[in-house]
Amino acid sequence: MALDLKTTIHTENDCKTLVITDITKPRSSANINGWGGQNASPDLAKINLVLTIIYPIIDGEDLIPIPISFPLTEDTYVESTVGGVYSNDFWEFDGPNRIDDFIFKIDMRDFLPMLNSYLASNLIVDSSGSPIQLNEEIFIDNVYQVKINITNADNNEIINEFDFCFANTCTIQEEVDLMYSSIDVFCEDCDRADVEAALLAESLLEELKNSCENGEA
Repeated sequence: MALDLKTTIHTENDCKTLVITDITKPRSSANINGWGGQNASPDLAKINLVLTIIYPIIDGEDLIPIPISFPLTEDTYVESTVGGVYSNDFWEFDGPNRIDDFIFKIDMRDFLPMLNSYLASNLIVDSSGSPIQLNEEIFIDNVYQVKINITNADNNEIINEFDFCFANTCTIQEEVDLMYSSIDVFCEDCDRADVEAALLAESLLEELKNSCENGEA
């Protein structure tokens, strides 16, 4: 059997922070595709891990995917403990040098300079030929891809490759909730425009939520 990495992905902090959490758990008779045993080890002395977030930029009708990678190896791992939690840059772990149950968390204020550096170094321009530089304060609503590669620490051969799809609906979900909270459902003579706008927004929300299931990432 082989490792089947499982994650949860969401945004928090008013859409400003992206969080990716490993929920795979150790290999056992009830979880034969978990970490360890005959599968990939969670020990950084044995494996390297590269997490890549593919950030979607919309330029007119064009989609420009921007890959930003975060390599994690025994050399890049600098252990620090705060409140009993092991942490390293954007990562949190349950134990030293063990990456199972990892939590990867990055704020847009840290992610934005990486995006703009990639755009500048790769000379990426918009449809008018002007260099693209972003000023996002939040992770925009869109469909994101997250790639996680696990390689052998000795020879860098790929052990496992995983692709995850995340439909971020943080902003539109807040807007839909606000729309419905302002509607007087008991008013029979009120203008229906607010209701129709809320229903349209909810339809767009559901379409975005289902984007990963429909293979749009």
